[in-house]
Amino acid sequence: MQTSKPISTISYNTKGFLDKVLHDLLRSHIIDYFMYIQHIGEIDQFGEREKDHIHLFIIPNQRINTADLDKNFLQPVPNNKPLKCISWNTSKSDDWILYVLHDPEYLASKFEHREISYKYTDIIGSNEEDLRRRYRMAYQSSGYAKMCNLYQYAKSGGKLTELMRIGAIPVNQIEAYNKFFEISKRDIPTNIQTNEQDV
Repeated sequence: MQTSKPISTISYNTKGFLDKVLHDLLRSHIIDYFMYIQHIGEIDQFGEREKDHIHLFIIPNQRINTADLDKNFLQPVPNNKPLKCISWNTSKSDDWILYVLHDPEYLASKFEHREISYKYTDIIGSNEEDLRRRYRMAYQSSGYAKMCNLYQYAKSGGKLTELMRIGAIPVNQIEAYNKFFEISKRDIPTNIQTNEQDV
């Protein structure tokens, strides 16, 4: 795949090796930014424990070929296959952050569940200020955060007409929002809220 968009993968490299490769790619101006988080393997649907792994997100500095990028992550292991990354996918930092922290409400919105959750401080980024900004955006400005906020607004008695008046709802989506408000106002036992941590 050739892309200049943000991409993510799962790495089975050691943390030390991965750190060195990422800083080399930064110094070479191949990537602009990275963040990653180590995950403990969980029990899969077959009762097998998954391998420990690292979720990795990078922003390229230029158009890159992921096949060429993969070569950087081949970590030799004596008498064994090299450690490496799986295939890359285009990614958004909001979704990546919410997913890798295993935010329960975010995962539920994807019909998923994980036993282990992670904290903001578990994420390692090449720029702390940028990581903090991306984290806040994930919990305050992402589509997921907006939906949570809209749900809370409707549940607390907010008026759909007020959102229409200020132009917060596109005219062609009024009917969908109206249904959302009807469902949100029902007495359904749920606790949708963002799980943002102080940073």
